[in-house]
Amino acid sequence: MLGKSYQKVAMEVNIKTCTPIWTGGVEAGKCDSASADLSVRIHETGLLGSLRWWMEVLVRGFEGQVCDPTEQKCSYDSKKPNN
Repeated sequence: MLGKSYQKVAMEVNIKTCTPIWTGGVEAGKCDSASADLSVRIHETGLLGSLRWWMEVLVRGFEGQVCDPTEQKCSYDSKKPNN
């Protein structure tokens, strides 16, 4: 894939949840709002972290390899796509 150029594209996604969603807050274990209503802020980092976790679960479930950044820095070598 070297030599190809890619263009970034903005995308708006509307999501309707089936259950309440909690993505974290300023204080650990507490919502940002005193009441658990629809005005509670959704933290994008928490949502992205959850999506990343589930994507890794799916890849591992199909016997794919997922980089574990806790052990060492992740890198990709295009000459060895299966490492």
